[in-house]
Amino acid sequence: MNKLLIIHPKDSSTVFLNSIWSFLLEKFGDKISFYNIAFSDEEHLAVIKELSNYDGENILFLGHGASSGLKGAENEDYSKNIFIGKDELTIFKNKSVLSFSCKSSDLFRYATDFSYIGFDDIPSDMYEVLGAREFESSIYNNVDEDVIEKFKGILVGVISNSVYEWIANSYNIENVYHRIKIRVNNELVNLLKSKEEPNKKKALLNLLNDLKRNMRYHHLVNNN
Repeated sequence: MNKLLIIHPKDSSTVFLNSIWSFLLEKFGDKISFYNIAFSDEEHLAVIKELSNYDGENILFLGHGASSGLKGAENEDYSKNIFIGKDELTIFKNKSVLSFSCKSSDLFRYATDFSYIGFDDIPSDMYEVLGAREFESSIYNNVDEDVIEKFKGILVGVISNSVYEWIANSYNIENVYHRIKIRVNNELVNLLKSKEEPNKKKALLNLLNDLKRNMRYHHLVNNN
């Protein structure tokens, strides 16, 4: 059975991700090292140290990201805009990393010394949707708050159950990538059969298809 290190910097906009790690802790508490990073540089540095000393292989990052790095904790008084940047990715050497964060596929795309699953944009609130529409007015057509909440609920289920299998079945990162895609496909089929209002259904289908299409993975040959 795989060990897992989970990192989730605190941020009010990613509280919905709490359901993922709480589920996993309930199922595999003794196999998981968990860091819900609070609002200080000291906490971020402490987790970097724990990462450096981590003797397991598998790492789950939950939170915000950008092409320039994984973001840290944020509230009205504190913001760690770059927690792990491009120049610090060597900390993941020979590890397997599932980074459920925006633009992690772009951040990791030149990485060759660790296995990873990365994502493109994962809109999780209307602030992100409206911000994207400032640059492209037709993007996220028919997406509203109700659609976003349903999308987040689907994502929590997909990631929670895929990571469960990662731990329980000692899967490698390629297995996990395909399990995520299978689960997204199942959600697409269920949605097509549903009686959801047509515009909302189309919006959800587009969000899920975009997520699936833009996922990327790299499996390091010497990783299991």
